[in-house]
Amino acid sequence: MTDIIITPWKRYGHHRGYAALPDGTKLGWIDVQTGEVGIEDGAERSSTEAALVAWRAPLVDGEQVAATAASPGDADPPATREVAVPGTPGHVDADWIDLADNKPGQGVRQRAAEEWEREKRIGTVAALIGRAIGADTEERAWRKGAEGEEAIGAELDKMAKRGWRTLHSIPTGEESDIDHLLIGPGGVILVNSKHHPGAKVKVTRGGIYVNGGQTTHVLQMRNQVKAATKKLSKALGRPVAIQGCIAIHNGGVTAPDVKSSHRFEDVWVVTRWNIGNVLRRLDDVLTDAEIEEIYNVARRSTTWVTSR
Repeated sequence: MTDIIITPWKRYGHHRGYAALPDGTKLGWIDVQTGEVGIEDGAERSSTEAALVAWRAPLVDGEQVAATAASPGDADPPATREVAVPGTPGHVDADWIDLADNKPGQGVRQRAAEEWEREKRIGTVAALIGRAIGADTEERAWRKGAEGEEAIGAELDKMAKRGWRTLHSIPTGEESDIDHLLIGPGGVILVNSKHHPGAKVKVTRGGIYVNGGQTTHVLQMRNQVKAATKKLSKALGRPVAIQGCIAIHNGGVTAPDVKSSHRFEDVWVVTRWNIGNVLRRLDDVLTDAEIEEIYNVARRSTTWVTSR
């Protein structure tokens, strides 16, 4: 019998669990405090309601419900519990955060907000003046990085109509998050957004140069792909290949100035303007079933960061 995914939602004193199929199809919801159940049109009522009630049962012990209602500002990312419909043998519940809810640039936006608060604590007037004149501050660097991820992410999300599944802002418990991960007919692609406003970019055998200065973009990408491949393969239970891709964004309305004299086989260098064409030209290497299998593993936070 098909598993049903329950995603808890807690905010403004409310606590609900939302039910969906592994492919994202919405089924219904249950209110933890009242037990009220809502079923989406077209959803199978008995199995959906049974899964929602089973998910709610251990939460209704008085203290947990009261604690939830007492936190009106709770905006923590939702922990997701996978619940099998009663009668499914051998199923084990596991708590995890559903990364499918993450937005492009989400993590970097948070870092920018934290840095902005820090700068204001140091000096509100100076912080406001710095922002007004576009000073090179840590907050501005994070904010511009978020803008780049958001722009690239918007282009990647357009590939959904061609059978691609996309995840954004994947926390890995390491120095940097995974900006974007695509899973589709052409394989599994890890995309790292690089925001270089108005810069001249050259791709040579020696690496990527921005305004004449050599970067570590290629090395960083190789290290990130290596780590991601290890984690995803382990969670999947079999080897999976991941292709690295660096997407250049210049923040303008025209394509970035990128000149290439070398092509790295393991690290593609693209722009916001041509990444869609690159993906569309790929040969099919994954079936629809394989895409969904990998996506449903990749969307779990515990694939990338071991739960505690």
